Amino acid sequence: MLVDQGQQDPEPTLAELRWRSRRGTRELDLILLGFLSTGFDNLTPQDRRAYARLLDAPDPDLIAWLLGQASPSDPEITRLVQAIRAQSFFTAADRLAPART
Repeated sequence: MLVDQGQQDPEPTLAELRWRSRRGTRELDLILLGFLSTGFDNLTPQDRRAYARLLDAPDPDLIAWLLGQASPSDPEITRLVQAIRAQSFFTAADRLAPART
């Protein structure tokens, strides 16, 4: 099948991204699936394609990026990593905060 080089990749669905976000390490699964569950509706089609590209990275790179130990070279992916880190940090902080009475 011939593909027009000018066409963009089709926009990935939530189900596809959710499946690909399951990496097999508890930490990555929690971070990536947590981001999708709270942030998918806010992603533009371009962001969804960038997220799919993010998932093409090997797990050691993803962990380094998400822990702030390294940065991706792609600016779109860098922006997503920052959003994932911000969402993950605040979600974890909310769970760890003492209950207010």
